[in-house]
Amino acid sequence: MIDVHTLDVLEFDKIKQIIAAYSTSILGQERVIAATPTSNIEVLNHQLGFVAELVDILAFDDPLPIRGIKDVRGALKKAEIEGNMLEPTEFLYLLALLQVSRQLHDYFSKRK
Repeated sequence: MIDVHTLDVLEFDKIKQIIAAYSTSILGQERVIAATPTSNIEVLNHQLGFVAELVDILAFDDPLPIRGIKDVRGALKKAEIEGNMLEPTEFLYLLALLQVSRQLHDYFSKRK
């Protein structure tokens, strides 16, 4: 693991903030901000596999249809409690998430 001083010198937090600004969703921003370096070779190889796949997708395919993802965690927690009612905006966020999910399903189904 990299020590805190090294991360400070490398301005790792600033780099994460810059990358997070490119995220299309709050969830993505949170994942970037929470990211920490690792020296575990198995984890690194696994993550590099994802990076290689994404590079292939971005280089040769249409853009990923990920615009419009909304943070629905609050609405889902609210819906778990019997008697709670969702606001119209919460339903619209759920609809937007379902639409993006469908678009992603269709996108990846075409790649098979």
